[in-house]
Amino acid sequence: MATIKETNGRFSVKVRKNHTNIGRTFGDLETAQLWGKYKESLTEEIAAFEVGSNKLLTVKDAIELKVTDCINQGLAERSVQDIKNLQYDFSLLVEKNICEISYDEFLKFALSMLKTPITKSKSKDKSEGFKSKPSKITIVNKFRRLSSVYTLLIEKGIDVNNHPLKVATYILKNELS
Repeated sequence: MATIKETNGRFSVKVRKNHTNIGRTFGDLETAQLWGKYKESLTEEIAAFEVGSNKLLTVKDAIELKVTDCINQGLAERSVQDIKNLQYDFSLLVEKNICEISYDEFLKFALSMLKTPITKSKSKDKSEGFKSKPSKITIVNKFRRLSSVYTLLIEKGIDVNNHPLKVATYILKNELS
């Protein structure tokens, strides 16, 4: 909003938008009013084209942000690696925008994870292995870790729904096959 004050025959205009002030002084009122209206309309037009952080971040970006946060907190290497592994666990979703993935899409992905066999190793050198379906708890833990990524985004002020947490809760409470 533009405000105009007269001081010693000069007109000072201030336009304020999102805690930012711009101002200028003019010799006549008409020019001051025109400049104020112009700057107001310009700031409104710019605001219409602003894109929120949640529209720019992919799941991969969010995971990388969480990894950096874990390292800065001095968490154990295993914890950091668990977060890094989310890029592989959710490989079909990592390039998607964090706001584009619905609860239903996450739930569908969780159900497919429960049905897809994974290779488990018999020996420490991982030379032998067998395939089996992952346990419900394994999938819940993966979604809980992804939920911690979303929680960090929310703490940083990014407007996003924590669908992975809802999916983890749903899986725990329901018998799925």
